[in-house]
Amino acid sequence: MAVNAKWTTIEGGLTNTFPLSINRTTYWTALRRGECDFQDMVQRVQRGILSYEQTPLPSPECFVKILDSTLSGELPDAVNSVSHYTRKWTVEGTLLKYGPIGGADPDQSINFNDDGDNSIRLVAFASNGTVFVLKNNCGYSITGTNLATDNWVRSSPNYGIGTDLARGVIDNTCYTTNAIYENSVLLVFNKRHYLWNGEGSPVELSSDIRGIAEDLDVRSGLINWPEELLLVGPVAYDLREKRVFHYSGANVSRITTRPYYAPDYRPLTIYKMAFICDGREGSFDASIEYGQSADNLSRTKTFRVTIRKNSKQRFRHLWILDLPIVCRVWRVRIENLTGCGIAQIDAYSSASTSPDDADGTE
Repeated sequence: MAVNAKWTTIEGGLTNTFPLSINRTTYWTALRRGECDFQDMVQRVQRGILSYEQTPLPSPECFVKILDSTLSGELPDAVNSVSHYTRKWTVEGTLLKYGPIGGADPDQSINFNDDGDNSIRLVAFASNGTVFVLKNNCGYSITGTNLATDNWVRSSPNYGIGTDLARGVIDNTCYTTNAIYENSVLLVFNKRHYLWNGEGSPVELSSDIRGIAEDLDVRSGLINWPEELLLVGPVAYDLREKRVFHYSGANVSRITTRPYYAPDYRPLTIYKMAFICDGREGSFDASIEYGQSADNLSRTKTFRVTIRKNSKQRFRHLWILDLPIVCRVWRVRIENLTGCGIAQIDAYSSASTSPDDADGTE
């Protein structure tokens, strides 16, 4: 009897979904093209291929100096006296004091008392000459401090840092980190990461990070400049394209894809899988998780793909399932990926398995 089925590209290929982005803030059956439930140790730069990459490192020039007037927040690398831009800086109440070029003791000051007599809490120095000043109810910035003093520009008090961040400054749970990106200071409060350029409200970066970084030190955060990555523990956040990656330090890659199902959730049958790989020598294990609902999944045995010689040709590896899988929802797990890269994943099934068909996002 003829089988009413067709091949469907579920990831990669002309859809160009690789590399995928982790999304843990959306329930996994609602993930869409370009997203996945989890992945680890995958390359981020080359489009159209799923392959291994080592953990990205922060750029040396991402580090900035943090001036903490009280040290009560136990900030990373914080001090109560800073030498920066060839000047010495310190804080006394609402005064930010600075010395002449050459490093002599501070003999001049800028008073940040526009908002009242609340003491300065934190000062962060960016490499472009911007200084960020945080109090418990507002923030300020000074630009041009790497130039002559008559070129300095001090902002008015900015109350747009928001109630949450202001409260965090008060009770020492808001931290600056040792990272500056695009002339903005990176602030961390309640395990959320914000960029603030001294004007308006801070921009939150980390709604997607929180779902996979809940146990991280709230003060963590570094920048990889060439790739524009915010590095928070094992999580790498692509600041340019708003994608999320995970790096455990393992020597192999793994990924759990988004789910696939018919637009109306009717039962479907999966007969075969195919993996189109590049010609590099390598291997990986593939399996399918499937079920009648997302909360009760079974898993097939693994299918081992091994490429034993290098070639410029791409290889299509066919996996004919021992028994067809009848289910309503399913996804693919790739584990122990090393050496080679996967360009496309196809499924031979009895119905369209792209959830994108249901909402017109093809």
